[in-house]
Amino acid sequence: MRVSLIIHIYALLHAASAIVCRLLGVPDEYVLTLLTIMMIVQICLRKQKSLNVINCAIAFGNLAGYLLGTVIAMVIAKTGMPEMGIYPLSTFITTEAVGWTILALSRLFSQETSRDRVTRTWTVIAILGVYLTRIALSLCYRKGVFNISRGTEEVLYFLSSFCVMTLLVVLVMVGYEIVERRNVRKEKEKRHLAQFRYLKLSQQVNPHFLFNSLNVLDCLVNDGESEKASEYIRKLSGIYRYMLGHEEQVLVKLGDEIEFTRQYVDLMMLRFPQGLTVNFELDDEALKMCTVPCAVQLLIENATKHNAIDRRNPLTIDVSASSSEKWLRVSNNLCPKLSPVNSTGKGLKYIKQQFLDISGKEILIEQDEMNYTVTLPLL
Repeated sequence: MRVSLIIHIYALLHAASAIVCRLLGVPDEYVLTLLTIMMIVQICLRKQKSLNVINCAIAFGNLAGYLLGTVIAMVIAKTGMPEMGIYPLSTFITTEAVGWTILALSRLFSQETSRDRVTRTWTVIAILGVYLTRIALSLCYRKGVFNISRGTEEVLYFLSSFCVMTLLVVLVMVGYEIVERRNVRKEKEKRHLAQFRYLKLSQQVNPHFLFNSLNVLDCLVNDGESEKASEYIRKLSGIYRYMLGHEEQVLVKLGDEIEFTRQYVDLMMLRFPQGLTVNFELDDEALKMCTVPCAVQLLIENATKHNAIDRRNPLTIDVSASSSEKWLRVSNNLCPKLSPVNSTGKGLKYIKQQFLDISGKEILIEQDEMNYTVTLPLL
C-alpha cells in the first residue's frame, strides 16, 4: 500500500470517527489521538525510519495536529457550517496536512530501522505517555477540574500539551543516549576481541616460537629420532589447527582448551627435557564449562618466558579447575631469570579484557615471594 493511500485512509477514518463520536455524545480526541499515532508510526515504518525518529514524529504530529485542527475548525466555523460538519471536515484536512508533513520531513532522515530492545522500550513508553497524557488533560479540562474559563482552558490545554511533547523529546533523547552508549560499548568489545585475535595470530607467526620449534625439530632429526620428530610435527600441527579453528570463537570448552594446552606442553617438554613439570588437576564437570581460547596456553607460555628452567631451578606449573566454585587456576613457583625479560604485558592484558567484555568478571592475579597465580572465571 502506498504511503499516500495510507494518509487518505487515515484522514477518512479521522472524519468518520469525529462524526460517530458526536452522534454518540462522547469526546473524539481519544480516538483521534490514537489514529494519529498509528498513522505516524505506519508512515515512518514504511520509510524505514529509526524508532527515535518515530518518537519525535509522534511528538510533532500530535502537537501540530492539535494546533492546526483548532485553527482550521475556527476558520470553517466562520462560514456558518453546522457543527456536525465543522469537526469532521477540519480533522480530515488536519490529518492530510499532518500526514504529508511527516512524509516530507521523513526524507530528511536516513533509512535506519532500529531493532534495539532499549529503543523499542522507550518508543512504547513514549507512545503510551502521549496517549495517556492527552486523555488525562482532556478529562481534567472537560470535568472543570481547574475551574477556569473556556478561553483560558484552550491556552492551558495547548501549553500543557506543549510541555508534555517537550518532555517526551527529552525522554527520547535520553533513550537515544542510552542506546548510543550501548553501541559504543559493543564497538569497544569488538575492538578488544579483534586485539585478542591479533595476539593469537601474532603467536602463530611468532618468529621466536617458530625458531625454537624448528631448532628442536632439527635436533631430533640430526639425532636420528625420526619417531619423536614425526610426533613433534603432529603436535605442532595440532597446535596450529586449534588456533586457526577457534580464531572466530569467543569461548571454547575447557576440555578442548586443556587438550590443546597438553599438546603445547608436550612441545615445551621437548624443548626443556629437564626442569619443567606441568600438573593438571581438573574435575570432569569443569571440563564441560567454557573459557577464553588460548588463555591457559598463554599463561603457561608466560611462566616459561619469565622463569629460569633447568635441573637446578625446576619450574612447576599447576593447572587446576573447580566446577563448584567456577574457577580455573594456573600457578607456578618463581625462578626469576638472571637477565630480565622484555615484556609488554599485552597477553595478560588482553585475557583480562576478554573476560571483562564477555562476562563482566575480573581475573585474579596473586603473587608472593614463592608463587605467581592467575585465577580465571569459568563460564
